[in-house]
Amino acid sequence: MKSINLDNLQKSFSDIFLFQETEIKIMIVRKAKIKDVDEITNLNYLLMKYHEKIDKYYEINKDHRKIHNKYVKKLIRSKNALVLVAEVNGKIVGTMYGAIKKRPPVMEVKKFGHLGDAFILKKYRKQGIGKKLTKELMKWFKSKRVKFVELEADIRNETAMKSWESLGFKSFMVKMKKIF
Repeated sequence: MKSINLDNLQKSFSDIFLFQETEIKIMIVRKAKIKDVDEITNLNYLLMKYHEKIDKYYEINKDHRKIHNKYVKKLIRSKNALVLVAEVNGKIVGTMYGAIKKRPPVMEVKKFGHLGDAFILKKYRKQGIGKKLTKELMKWFKSKRVKFVELEADIRNETAMKSWESLGFKSFMVKMKKIF
């Protein structure tokens, strides 16, 4: 009869136990479809609620869902925009869009890229999803011969500021407001 090394047996059981507790996550980034609009709007609502806590300036309109759904559908159908979603195991967990915008006619560079509505559910952050969404949009902008890409982030949103800076974006303009 063959003897069994208990240390190896214990290690094998530990490996099996750990494997059973580890969820395999499959993440894909893809072009949004019209059927995704409600989920994209849900993510945008969470983004807006976060910003509402920073400043009442971001207070959400009561018709947010209807207005945002219409806006996202228009972007999805546009040849000058690309809406992306990130899925983990088939669940939409993040979104970001890119759009080509025109600059004033007196400027030498006639168009620029604009990134907007970037949001990833908290549970899925710091896993490279934002980086992947951004990378895909940068490839799309390059294919459209866009040389500059801009975005807006509230400077009080430290997480967003750090994330964008880590992806190579730099502050170049300050937007100011006065409240009456």
